[in-house]
Amino acid sequence: MTEVHKDFTCEPIGCKCVECLPGIGSVTGQKLKEQGIVYAGQVLGQFLLFDGEKDPFLDWLNWRIRGPNTRPWFAKECYEALVAWCNRYITHNLPVTELKGVPEGSWQAKWASKKGVFVHNSLESSFNLG
Repeated sequence: MTEVHKDFTCEPIGCKCVECLPGIGSVTGQKLKEQGIVYAGQVLGQFLLFDGEKDPFLDWLNWRIRGPNTRPWFAKECYEALVAWCNRYITHNLPVTELKGVPEGSWQAKWASKKGVFVHNSLESSFNLG
C-alpha cells in the first residue's frame, strides 16, 4: 500500500482533487480535468455507477486517460483505493430487505443498505435501488 493510498483512504473524500487518487498523477489528472473530471468524488461516482465492478470501471478510466505514457496499473491502483475507501466509509446498518449474490459486509451491501432498499435479482452485480 502506497502512502498516497493510505492518505486517500484515511479521510472522507470531500472536495479532494482528482490527483489525490492513487494512480492519478499530474499528467493523468490534467487529462481528466480537460474532460471535466476535477474532483475525486466524480471518479468515485463513476465507480459507483458501475456498481464497483472492476472491468467496466478500468475500461472507463483507461479510456479517459489513454495516451503514450498511460500505464494500465494506474487505473488498477485507483480502483483498489476506491474499493478500500468504500469499505471504510460506506457503512450504514440500515435494514436490508433482500440480499442475494453479494457478500455480507461488502461495500456493495453497505452502499445498498445505506439507500434503505436493496433488491438484487441475480448473482451479477446489478442493483435496483428504489
